Parts: sequence; C-alpha cells; structure tokens
Amino acid sequence: MRQSLNLLKTIDINILEELDLHLVCDRYVTHETATLKKRLLRQPRFHMLFTPASAS
Repeated sequence: MRQSLNLLKTIDINILEELDLHLVCDRYVTHETATLKKRLLRQPRFHMLFTPASAS
C-alpha cells in the first residue's frame, strides 16, 4: 500500500494542478484500504476507475 501512496504523491507533484487525473486500476485489495480512501478524498482531482472483477 505504501507504493500506491508514493505513486499518487509522485503523480500529484509532476502533473499540472489544473488537470484531473483518471487512474485505471485493477480490483486489487490495496486500492480499497482506509488510508488510501482518505488520501483520495483529500485529492479530488484523482478519479479511480476499476476494471471489472471478471476482466482478468
């Protein structure tokens, strides 16, 4: 999960603030941790999109 948070921080620093960010992720459980959810609430420009569970 630390890697996910570090990735979001890196993306946030390096992409222009006025752009919304749409991140396509798999259904892996680390994307649904409380810490990550709190971080995403503080970063409204991040939009998490998840692949369907049956897509693999």
